[in-house]
Amino acid sequence: MPGSATGLFAISPARSPPSSSIRVRADSSPTRPACFAFVTSRKPHVAWNKWAPTTIDNAAWPARWQRSSSMHERWLDVCSSGRWGETSVIGDTAMALGADRQTGEQVLAILGFHKIGEPPTGNRATWFYVSEATFGSFLSRLQDDAWHVLDLQTFLVGVAAPARLPERSVLLTFDDGYRSMRQIALPWLLRFGYPSVLFVPTDFIGKCNEFDAGIEPQEAVCDWDDLRELQRHGVSVQSHGASHRRFSELAPGELEEELHRSKATLEAGLGTPVEAISYPYGDGGVDPQAVDAALERTGYRAACLYGGGPNRLPVANPYRLARLAIGPDTDLRAALEGKIQRRTS
Repeated sequence: MPGSATGLFAISPARSPPSSSIRVRADSSPTRPACFAFVTSRKPHVAWNKWAPTTIDNAAWPARWQRSSSMHERWLDVCSSGRWGETSVIGDTAMALGADRQTGEQVLAILGFHKIGEPPTGNRATWFYVSEATFGSFLSRLQDDAWHVLDLQTFLVGVAAPARLPERSVLLTFDDGYRSMRQIALPWLLRFGYPSVLFVPTDFIGKCNEFDAGIEPQEAVCDWDDLRELQRHGVSVQSHGASHRRFSELAPGELEEELHRSKATLEAGLGTPVEAISYPYGDGGVDPQAVDAALERTGYRAACLYGGGPNRLPVANPYRLARLAIGPDTDLRAALEGKIQRRTS
């Protein structure tokens, strides 16, 4: 069925904003960091048909978004260095996807989100914030354009055996494990019947995004109760490393320890296999072959970069999968067609 979720989920045709009934409770326990105090009341939902069209230029950094020098430059450094594109379909292949669509070749797009919703009071939104309205419009676009949204297991099987996937497949992924995933993104995913993947840096479960201190607004990371609730509702919780350090900064022994520790922590806490990882900052390491070998030894079946276009199947390397970096100005249709490869400034 076009526009459906492939795997465990069935699509819901409704387009009204989702109920907020499953959003996380306010938790301001004095035993937790101050960033764990949340306000559960939110602004009224904007009706779907009143959303302003998304004006999108994926090569600009509008002045109205705070230019977070460190994180944005880290991302650009990964992109410009080529570390995210050694063997994935980012160059001419991504640009050729329009022609591929004509020949019936299979396309697998992986969308990479970070924060859904608005920043904490008193903070300006950086490019890594996607508003609730924009997020809902992205999900609607996938439905309208007949993309099949995969669950993780269908995705992993399809990477190894592409014939088992539809012609136009997409995987929804979210980095860093922010609690907005449960509060805001999950109701929308349930409304559309879409599964997804949450990549979590295990050292920060139940804490804050200390890895971006002074760079991005302080946000809470899901605790174990949040992760279990997400998992019950079709979100596969996978690895984003343990310390959120760039892989290019890790010695070989440290890299192996990161992979083992994050995998073991999640499997012990959630009781389900961890078989996929997204590289922190999209940094796949200085020695891709060594990283790939370490991933294979530790039981990972796929690894996602951050940047590039859709992947054409069969993929050259399951440990170097291109992922569309999704922000508030992304033209999703153009990105899915391979017309936008990456941000440039």
